[in-house]
Amino acid sequence: MRTNYFPLWECEDGRFTITQPVKDPKPVAELLAMIGKSKHLREPEIEVLQEQVDRRFRALQALCEGTAGS
Repeated sequence: MRTNYFPLWECEDGRFTITQPVKDPKPVAELLAMIGKSKHLREPEIEVLQEQVDRRFRALQALCEGTAGS
């Protein structure tokens, strides 16, 4: 499942790069539906998790943009 839940990135010489960008990432809810131990999560909890994933990925993107010219 291609989501931004586990983004692949690296940092070399202080330069951050997303190594496997995901075009049109799927919602985290689709990934969770495949994982048995997450079936107890309700919609509000899944929404919070999606917000956290989105926020974390935006922070990673900012790191990559901030070091692009370095």
